[in-house]
Amino acid sequence: MRAFVWCLISILIVIKNIKGSSSDDSSSYDSSSYYYYSQKSSIKSLKCNDKRLIDVAHEIDGEIFTRTNTESKLYSRLSSQWNAEFNNLMPSAIIMVESANDISIILLKLIIPCSESIKFSVRSAPLGGHLWSGYSVIDNGIVIDLSRLNNIQFSKNDDYLLELEPGVNQNWANQYTAPYLQIFPTSGDCNQFAFGGFLQGGGLSLFIRSAGLSADYIEKADVVLMNGDIITATKYNRYSDLLYGIKGGGAGNFGIVTKYHLSTFIPSTQVISFEVYWLLSSFENNHEKLKLFLRTWSYLQKGNKYKEFTSWFVLLFDNVLNGYVFRMLAIWNGDVNEGYRFWNDVYLFRCECEHLIITERSNVFTTNAWNAVEIHQATFGGQQPLENNVIDARTVKYEWNDAILTQMVNIMISHINDINELRYIWLLVCYGGNMLSNDPLNKETSFGHRDAVGDITLFIGSGDGDINSAIDRLNEIRSDFFDEYVSPFYYPNHPLSIAPVENIPVAYYDCINKPKLYQTLVQIKNKYDPNNLLNNPVTIDINQRCEQY
Repeated sequence: MRAFVWCLISILIVIKNIKGSSSDDSSSYDSSSYYYYSQKSSIKSLKCNDKRLIDVAHEIDGEIFTRTNTESKLYSRLSSQWNAEFNNLMPSAIIMVESANDISIILLKLIIPCSESIKFSVRSAPLGGHLWSGYSVIDNGIVIDLSRLNNIQFSKNDDYLLELEPGVNQNWANQYTAPYLQIFPTSGDCNQFAFGGFLQGGGLSLFIRSAGLSADYIEKADVVLMNGDIITATKYNRYSDLLYGIKGGGAGNFGIVTKYHLSTFIPSTQVISFEVYWLLSSFENNHEKLKLFLRTWSYLQKGNKYKEFTSWFVLLFDNVLNGYVFRMLAIWNGDVNEGYRFWNDVYLFRCECEHLIITERSNVFTTNAWNAVEIHQATFGGQQPLENNVIDARTVKYEWNDAILTQMVNIMISHINDINELRYIWLLVCYGGNMLSNDPLNKETSFGHRDAVGDITLFIGSGDGDINSAIDRLNEIRSDFFDEYVSPFYYPNHPLSIAPVENIPVAYYDCINKPKLYQTLVQIKNKYDPNNLLNNPVTIDINQRCEQY
């Protein structure tokens, strides 16, 4: 009976902004512009949220989409994420904003007045939301979607300053800058990444060793503060501390960025693109050879000596070859002749692995930077169905020693005989090993892990849908390898990781090794978001201190 009564009193929510209409003049509304809240989409304080959401709909230029039923294709598309594991999350409303002013109105008219009862999240784009843990979409809450803030242009006052809004994805940025040939913003590994969270998270790319973090290039940022004010943060005004926090201090901590002003990165006219494959089984009877293979990658991803070369490794099951393969994706951003000499005389010579390359699958060739990025991004594109997977990721601070390599090799070789029960993916990502430590840009970037060699991420999936076997295996690898040999602190906090949320200040912000940096970020958070409105398990908690760990 209660459900029936609730359906009768459901409030119509306006989707499109209707200029000049008052909230009680329902005769002027087009019936196609509303949706009923379904029974499941309730938030705690409905009187506050529903009425104010209608008021917001009248004042903003954007659109509001609410859940009518779980079968709606439009709603399903808007609420989906890159990690398909979380496509069951159903926001009560998704607000597609058109401007910074829209965001200010939402904060002043809805979020702040209803802060005791409302939950909300901010994301750059549908199928963006690349935070593995799914916090870009919030169940039974409000999603502020920035995907319509997708303009990109070079500044009218500075030909080398790129103005880029957070909804711009990597693919569009590449297409826009390619005709300029010598101007290129460093970009990530997936063409569906939108720049909103990517830049605030530091911005890793296959140019990181030659060009630094993408966040290094942020000169200014237009931000909506959590009190509704719209400001521009620069290195030289009163918001310089805010700009510092935005440049790598974690996505969504301090305010909502609506535009980045980026200086430009000029790559080599020609680069070398690498996509190279090795079969794991080629190393099955020679563990020392596999250790040398992995040690070579680790050694050559730190320091300044070969900073032109950045590479990422993936170990995954290949259905065509019916076995596990190592796939290297790499770019040499420097003199091409030197690059080929490095590859043949240094890399392949050190790892003694040239004869093991799967030549029919591998490709090493000269091209331009934009083409190289598009090739590598294509390998990571699309929504990732990570169902029935558990994940662990750890930051690697130092070159891998013999103990780390021995354990890693033993675990990897065991995968060969485990293919019918579990599937594994290892992702080895280079951070740069502090190779820009003497660059003044480094001092202005708040990314806590730029001194690291990189990180190791392990996915374990259960093909039969029984997640327990994957959990058991991950816990074994955790205790035998990650906790003892790599780092005791887990990084991205995927809910299926079985990792404690309390580790986030240490793992994500490296507060033990960099307590001053973390305390500075806490102070910035406290200054610009004192009521902790921007709040999820990976944001900074103003009440936590490094001394707790």
